[in-house]
Amino acid sequence: MQANLHQSMEKLLLSEERYRSVVATAYDGFWVTDGTGRLIEVNNAYVLRSGYNRAELLSMKVPDLDIHDDEVLVAARIQRLQLSGSELFISQHRTKSGEAWDVEVSISYVEIEGGIIFCFLRDISKRKAMESQLLQAQKMETVGLLTGGVAHDFNNLLQIVQGNLEIAKNTIPEGSKADELVNGALRAGHRGARLTQQLLAFSRKQTLNPENLDARSLVDGMSSLLARTLGEDISVKTEFADGVANIMVDENGLTNALLNLAINARAAMPKGGTLTVAVGQRYFGTDVPFETDVLSSGDYVEIAVTDTGCGMSGENLGHAFEPFFTTKEIGEGSGLGLSMVYGFTRQSGGIAIIESKVGKGTTVRLVLPATTDEPVSTSDAQTTLKDAQLAIKVLLVEDDADVRASTVMLLEALGCEVIEAERAAPVPDILRQDDSIELLISDVVLPGGKNGIELAEEAVRLHPALKVILVSGHAEGMLEKAGLKDAGFRLLGKPYTREALSETLGSVMAQ
Repeated sequence: MQANLHQSMEKLLLSEERYRSVVATAYDGFWVTDGTGRLIEVNNAYVLRSGYNRAELLSMKVPDLDIHDDEVLVAARIQRLQLSGSELFISQHRTKSGEAWDVEVSISYVEIEGGIIFCFLRDISKRKAMESQLLQAQKMETVGLLTGGVAHDFNNLLQIVQGNLEIAKNTIPEGSKADELVNGALRAGHRGARLTQQLLAFSRKQTLNPENLDARSLVDGMSSLLARTLGEDISVKTEFADGVANIMVDENGLTNALLNLAINARAAMPKGGTLTVAVGQRYFGTDVPFETDVLSSGDYVEIAVTDTGCGMSGENLGHAFEPFFTTKEIGEGSGLGLSMVYGFTRQSGGIAIIESKVGKGTTVRLVLPATTDEPVSTSDAQTTLKDAQLAIKVLLVEDDADVRASTVMLLEALGCEVIEAERAAPVPDILRQDDSIELLISDVVLPGGKNGIELAEEAVRLHPALKVILVSGHAEGMLEKAGLKDAGFRLLGKPYTREALSETLGSVMAQ
């Protein structure tokens, strides 16, 4: 009998030793609380994560550590546990330093000495952060898809409105009331076009024309423009590191991005301050994970825009690049400035990083890939409306009747003779019958199975000297899939103004 009792005691002690060993070395946190929620046991993993020592923890109750709990909630949970036996939920705990961390709590109730509760506490902060990043990426992708879907129709509508208004403007007396109304409508149309472009920029689907640029020269050339934009109470400083490489980016896109950052900075400095634009070099020896993507190793150029303004809270900072997010009053901004900067930088193969503290100002860093290619020299003598020979015969292919009619009027106002076609099918026959046609202008997306790129390639085979301009209101991503990048034809994005059409005609015909 005594031998059996001795063996039982040995088994009990061995079992307890194993229990303590498992609990003490567990990766996850572990508690034991009594029926009032007071901690009576805690393992090393929770001690390390919480920042408290063991003695401090054993003097605490659950609400001292769980951000969302209080005495009432703990008492209600213990009552539920007496019926259910276990629960699983997500909560947040606070460390000794005040840091909040996400925790998955699994609890079980055992009826011993008034009830004790075993609590397994898993740190899921990294998992929550990854879920948040994935949700953000999905949200941005959704907005991008929506933007690409509506851009074409919206741009076509704007093309009709702007084209007709520009023609109407030439038929009414300058300075009259009608002229004033037309000018107001044109300004609204231009704002609509900028809005679409900002949305396309955010979704990384705008049409970009990358070129080899010296970031230092571009920023230096913009300093006077930035000073005029910001006003006399804000000083503009530039800082340039030595030996900075060139970047391959769209000049207009980068200029607009810097202007958007300057305008944001002005709003953050209502009583004046300093805006500093610094250009430097960065090198990444290994690939850098960024959101759901990777920034490849190599040389980069960083353009850092820093203001001395009011700064941003951590919560606002997390939403800063989201479309339509703004801290401005209603009517003071669309909330697309920073999202446009973000989209442009990502589409250009770089990243945008924002750093800010309340009362300490904000820095936005544009990190763009450096290039070792030789810069392409361009002639200072640009072809303009004055010296371009626009008395040419143009074959216009556009399936939208209203857009086609508006474009015909713009071309005829520039001195062109226009032949119209609403689809691709009759174009080869038209070109065979009339070898005096000098220019083909075609929409990229056409009905009938053949797109504008394929049509242009066929047209050039028939007439090697034929010049081509493709127009489209679609996002660049869709056009690249259609073969635009490899075709090498000049693209004019809708909506375009008479001036833009004239400059494109002059440039293409002068080649």
